Amino acid sequence: MKFCRRCYTLLVVDTASGNLLFVCPRCGSNKNPEPEDTLVYNEDPNSTKTMDQFNTMIRNAPKDPSRYLFDYKCKCGMPYVTHMRIGENEKVLFICECGEKYSSEEIKKINNIAN
Repeated sequence: MKFCRRCYTLLVVDTASGNLLFVCPRCGSNKNPEPEDTLVYNEDPNSTKTMDQFNTMIRNAPKDPSRYLFDYKCKCGMPYVTHMRIGENEKVLFICECGEKYSSEEIKKINNIAN
C-alpha cells in the first residue's frame, strides 16, 4: 500500500495512460512506481503449495455433505463416487470414499462405458 506524502490518503492505481501510476484521490498528487510495484502475482498450478491445496480438497471431497455424486462404481465396490473439477483448467476428477481417484477416462473404463 502506498500513501500520499501530502495528505496521507491511500493512493489508488491509475493505468489509464497505459503506464502504472499511483494517484491520490484527495489532493491529486501522484507517485511513480518502484520496480517491486510492477511485479504481478502468478500462481504456478504445478507448484507444491497449489498441489497441497488441491490434495486437501480432494481428500475432503468424499466427506462433504454437499458433494455431487455419480452412479459409477469404484474398484472397492462402492456404488458411487464424488465428482469435482480441479484447477484453472477444471480437470475432472472422480473420488471414492476409500480414497481412490479416477480421471474421466479411467472411471469410464472401470464402469464399461463407451466414449
